[in-house]
Amino acid sequence: MKRVFLATLATFGLVGCGGGVLIVPLVGAWEFTEGTIVTDTCKITPVPSEGNGTFQLATKVGGFTIDPQDGSPLFDCAQVGNTYTCPSRLSATVDLGAQSGGLLSGTLKVNVKLGGSLTTDSATTGVETADVSCEGSGCSAAASYFSTAFPCMVSRNYAANHLTR
Repeated sequence: MKRVFLATLATFGLVGCGGGVLIVPLVGAWEFTEGTIVTDTCKITPVPSEGNGTFQLATKVGGFTIDPQDGSPLFDCAQVGNTYTCPSRLSATVDLGAQSGGLLSGTLKVNVKLGGSLTTDSATTGVETADVSCEGSGCSAAASYFSTAFPCMVSRNYAANHLTR
C-alpha cells in the first residue's frame, strides 16, 4: 500500500454551488505531506504509514485523476464546489493465513478513501481514511492477535502542493 496516505486535489469547472468560482488545480506533479492521525479504532501499533511522496494530477470534467506513482492503480476523484471525494484510492485483500504462515485465518479487506478541499490551484488539505474489515471463521482470533476489533478504521490528515509553487 505504497503512499496509502497520499492524496489530493480538486477539479475542473467554472462555477461552484452558490455562484462561487471553482478552483481548478494545476496539472502535473504534486507533493504529498502526511499529517497526524485523526481517528484510529484499529489501535494497531505502529499505525501503517507510507510517509511523504509525489504524485501526478490530471483534471477532467467533474473532477480529477491521480497517478500515485507507487505501482498502485490510478484513481478518480469527484468534486462538488471546492471539496472532493475519492472513494477508492486503494482496495486490497490480505489472506491472513498466507501472511502468518497458517497461524491465523480469514481475509482482511481494506478500502482507502480521500476527502478534502482545494484551498488554491496549487494547494489542498484533507483526510485519508482506511476502512478495514475481516471475513472468515478466524477473524476473532485475528482481532485478538492484533488487539483490535473488526471492522475498524484509521484516518489521517494530509496536505499536498503543486511542485512548481
